[in-house]
Amino acid sequence: SFLRCGPHPPFSEREANALVRIGEEPRPVHNNCSGKHAGMLALAVARGWDPEGYHQLDHPVQQRMLAEVSRWTGVPAADVGTAVDGCGVACFSVPLRAMAASFARFAAAAHRGEAPARIVGAMVRHPFMVGGTGRACTDVMKRTGPRAFVKLGAEGVYGGGLPERGLGFAIKVSDGARRAVEVALVRVLSALGALDEEEVEALACFARPRVRNTLGEEVGELRATFGLDWE
Repeated sequence: SFLRCGPHPPFSEREANALVRIGEEPRPVHNNCSGKHAGMLALAVARGWDPEGYHQLDHPVQQRMLAEVSRWTGVPAADVGTAVDGCGVACFSVPLRAMAASFARFAAAAHRGEAPARIVGAMVRHPFMVGGTGRACTDVMKRTGPRAFVKLGAEGVYGGGLPERGLGFAIKVSDGARRAVEVALVRVLSALGALDEEEVEALACFARPRVRNTLGEEVGELRATFGLDWE
């Protein structure tokens, strides 16, 4: 009852249709961000904070979020941009380079066995809980195992890290299209050596998704044409 994310139908077409069949309206728990909100509520309870208003920037939960964003990105809290996310909670913005650096620091800390190791370990051992059925997050980590952890963001954003190598990356598609960011994700992981050719082929539905017209005819595909210069 404390969830403050707005309701929307489940992303799974099967589950959305199931709600319709039983005459049930979507609830906040069906929001794709309900897990994130539940984690914030858990933090409030663990710290003894009043959970009411946990989603607002001035709440202790969001001030802790801001502090952690600043800590891992290296961007002073005063310079972190803030806004309201589509799910109603506070959200933060930093330069893309700083976001990539935060994933690198997080990956390196996980490899050293520090606190992030618990989070990364949970992600790579239980990738279904990160994305779900037919999602790139889940299917990529099923292939990479502990070599990499990845997470989709809104508006064409993807982030991830390679713990053993202390590398991190961040992707932002300018027009916010998810269809392009998953193609880019597989290309980046391949370029970094986290996916071999066989694994890339197994992820072809994300690496080279087919484009079909309204007649169901295959008329093309999306593919990555960029290289990756890094040291």
